[in-house]
Amino acid sequence: VPGLVLTPSVARVDMGRTDGLRNKLRPYGVVLVILCTLVLLDFAQANLDFHEKTSEKLYGDTVVGWRSAGPLGTYTYVIGCKRKGVAALIDATGDVDEMVEFAKGHGLTITHLLQTHEHFDHTMHLADAKAATNADIYLHADGLKLYSAVPDWASEVGMEAAEPPPLPDKSLQDGEVLKIGKVSLEVIATPGHAQGHVCFYNQQNGIMFSGDLIIRGAVGRTDIPGANVPAMKQSLRKIAKYPGETVLFSGHSPTTTLKTQIITNPLLKELLGRRRPKVEL
Repeated sequence: VPGLVLTPSVARVDMGRTDGLRNKLRPYGVVLVILCTLVLLDFAQANLDFHEKTSEKLYGDTVVGWRSAGPLGTYTYVIGCKRKGVAALIDATGDVDEMVEFAKGHGLTITHLLQTHEHFDHTMHLADAKAATNADIYLHADGLKLYSAVPDWASEVGMEAAEPPPLPDKSLQDGEVLKIGKVSLEVIATPGHAQGHVCFYNQQNGIMFSGDLIIRGAVGRTDIPGANVPAMKQSLRKIAKYPGETVLFSGHSPTTTLKTQIITNPLLKELLGRRRPKVEL
């Protein structure tokens, strides 16, 4: 460095100080390396999922398929029981025909149309899904107000809903367990992003359909109609108590795990605050 004169004695002193500092920082360096590895692995999986428009994963007799559709890149999911030949379609966002064909390709008949919440980008093709499957539509009752206004809300942001969604056939209840053949889905009420927001948790395989509650690296917006920040915080704390290895299938991002999001997701950490659970790296 121009203008800097370093004598041998100073160099020896500086190196000694550096060695001591290095020893003190070594444990933190290990943690940093682990955190960076988690982020990179998560990013790599995101790229794999993103470049594969239709993806699937088998969990024994349980099959999960997903597809991103629409201008907001919203995900539609199918979860099915191969043993009983039945399935549920979660969030009819678009490309409904392709998802119905995906189910048929696995020998599955869609018997449930499940909604994580009432927003237009998650419901705008429910009429198509209903016509294609004649399955019952499930929605939490707290979401009915915005659900009925889907075409108006879509038009306000420059999108056009295919047609108004049909009235729900059944109301989802917090804590109830839905049976899709041998596959169990626990309904977890998680308002905050939307009044009628729920998550669906499959304990047998450690997977959760988190809708817009938790998105990879983010959380659902709370500055839109029906959103509520205190309710969002409470819902996030509720979900954070589930096993860290739970795989999250969200409404707008590829798969991740709950533990990874608790460790690396800045918005999630901020909203959880001091009540953020401790997780092992």
